[in-house]
Amino acid sequence: MSSDKLWDDLLPVFVHANIFDATVLKLQKGMLIENALNLLRTAWESENKAIEFHLVCSSDYSGCGHQIQFPAPQGESLVELLRMRIGQLLQNDDEFAKCVCVPPPDETQETRAAEMRYFLSACHLPEMVDAYYQFLKDRIDG
Repeated sequence: MSSDKLWDDLLPVFVHANIFDATVLKLQKGMLIENALNLLRTAWESENKAIEFHLVCSSDYSGCGHQIQFPAPQGESLVELLRMRIGQLLQNDDEFAKCVCVPPPDETQETRAAEMRYFLSACHLPEMVDAYYQFLKDRIDG
């Protein structure tokens, strides 16, 4: 994984959230989605609209087909909220909205692309982070 430098093609977006307060968490999820879409739009425009984005994992979406230990309630997962927000964007900004690819609601482990399941998923995130830090260490030592 380290020789492939998979992190070069990732654009992580996150927010520290208060998971113990449902109201605050809902607001922070909305903020995360809006921040992510603003960041993606900026990247999309800087690449002359010749790029697309794929959600590979989130705190409540493994990306590999394995179940999340503590799933979000129905209608409150980041994937569902992002899917709804993109649906809104399709009404007035469909060119951008079409370049943001979110897994379909009926996705299964069998229908998820193997590249996504095996390399770009929450289950493999620790390996990728380790490889990235090793890459940085090698550059500093090298």
